[in-house]
Amino acid sequence: MSAVDQDLARIIPTLSQAFEHVRAETGRARRAARQLDYSDLEAMAWQALQSERVRHHYHQRWRAILVDEFQDTSQVQAEIIELLT
Repeated sequence: MSAVDQDLARIIPTLSQAFEHVRAETGRARRAARQLDYSDLEAMAWQALQSERVRHHYHQRWRAILVDEFQDTSQVQAEIIELLT
């Protein structure tokens, strides 16, 4: 293992903690300001689509779904699409 690899291996736990701290704090700030980000909207859509009633509503409303750049969809987005079809 090179010296650079060793340095990176040593700092990864600290970077992970910093990332989690920043993520938690930005989440708290968004909630305090009553704001949502795109990930929040995806999660809420996924959660709503767990309801058979909600899925039925959209199955009746939409006859087709077109997804551009499907290879770039996230796991949550793919699950939303699956639930809608």
